[in-house]
Amino acid sequence: MKNSIIFTFIALFSFAFSFTAIAGGNCNKNYWYDNVQHGATYQTGKNLYVKVKAQNRYDIKDMTLYINGHKIRTEMNAPYEWARPNAGGDNYLRNLKAGNYKLKCVVRTKCGGSYFKIIDFYVRGGHGGGNNGNYCAQNYRYMYGQNGCQAGRDLYVKIGADNHQKVEWMELYINGYKVRREMSAPYEWGRPNGGGDNYLRNMQRGSYLLKCKIKTECGDIVWKQKQVTVH
Repeated sequence: MKNSIIFTFIALFSFAFSFTAIAGGNCNKNYWYDNVQHGATYQTGKNLYVKVKAQNRYDIKDMTLYINGHKIRTEMNAPYEWARPNAGGDNYLRNLKAGNYKLKCVVRTKCGGSYFKIIDFYVRGGHGGGNNGNYCAQNYRYMYGQNGCQAGRDLYVKIGADNHQKVEWMELYINGYKVRREMSAPYEWGRPNGGGDNYLRNMQRGSYLLKCKIKTECGDIVWKQKQVTVH
């Protein structure tokens, strides 16, 4: 009886140890996009073939690819590919329109871990393509107006862009009121010795919320906002 109890304890201990080893595991976590580069740009209408590789594919349970939050498909076996040439399906990767895109690949391992890799790419209208960097990089900033002004003065606001040629237009709002849409650089409102933009003239004391709505050449809408004070 005593020997039976000892044998049972040893068996249970061995099972628990094995389960912990599998759950914790030591699966390789090295995965990469094989044929799509971060920051690449493509021509509109592109069918984007995506392939993800793993250093040890035997550690992989499955991979799921998403584009801008839309699930494309789960691949259960290597090679891990989506929108293969001369194949059907994976429509979210086909005939791409101009804009900014985010690829997210979620990798589940046989050890129970879950990891993801994210890269951005861009699709431009017209002709061209290639790895041109951040085609519609969303880098905008308040150059004037962010510090407010004195009461009774006009509030001059200017928005800067890393590349204004990639901006279609900008609209400025103050406390929810639309000031004006600017179609070309420099993107300014309430210019000194200028007319119009009455919501920015003869400012009264208080706190104001500036919001700039920016439409890029890629079709994205970006908002930049700033709380300012008139003293």
